[in-house]
Amino acid sequence: EDLPGLKSAIATVLRRVRREARLSQQKLADFAGLSRIHIAQLEGRRQNATLNVLLLIAMALNLDGLSLLRMFMKNVDTGKS
Repeated sequence: EDLPGLKSAIATVLRRVRREARLSQQKLADFAGLSRIHIAQLEGRRQNATLNVLLLIAMALNLDGLSLLRMFMKNVDTGKS
């Protein structure tokens, strides 16, 4: 079962940090060893991300993997109060 709001949080944070790094989807994909389509699908909430992919992206963005995961979790809206 998926954590509610996780795909959305990943999409939002990934797009924001990629743009802050001034990288196109293609450049990020190249740096991470992924396809541009994979990055686009993650940003478009059309694909689940594996931990391996998230860590590759973190390294490509010169971020600590745990920091990136924390950013995702801060943006997860589970609907709980």
